[in-house]
Amino acid sequence: RPSFLDRLTGRPDDSAAENLVRQMAYEEALDAWEARLAAHDEADEARGARFAEAQEGDPRAVEDFLCLHLPTIAWPFETEASLEVHDRTVWLDVLVPELRDLPAEAAGVADDRLQILIRAISERQRQRTYLRFVHAAVFRLVGEIFHQLPGVECVNASAFRRTESEDGEPG
Repeated sequence: RPSFLDRLTGRPDDSAAENLVRQMAYEEALDAWEARLAAHDEADEARGARFAEAQEGDPRAVEDFLCLHLPTIAWPFETEASLEVHDRTVWLDVLVPELRDLPAEAAGVADDRLQILIRAISERQRQRTYLRFVHAAVFRLVGEIFHQLPGVECVNASAFRRTESEDGEPG
């Protein structure tokens, strides 16, 4: 229905044509969204079936799931894990950072004023912090495996670090 101003000036009514164009654009967008939704649902269903296989202890499914899940864990330092699955046992190798990668200073807040204080950390405290991080990283990964995959009966975990020789080459 043309507006009062359109009737007064005698302009043609283009609202029906505009509405048709918008309706067609909407239907195209809806069809594209429904296609993406169907693809997502199909992939989600396949992931769910693979996850169920992993929970039952299928070694290949366990390995596939862990290769997708473990890299999503956030770490304060670069931490990598590699694994192998045999029967219901996961063999886990964790690459942890070196002690020298930890900061030599700690930040804190002053009690009496709004100020950040930065103080040096003793070598002993750095070593303690490093050991806590290494143990926490390994236990977190082992815990994730047992939590996500109750079909796994045993996890053999080891942590290692890359070292460099004096000339800077990996050793």
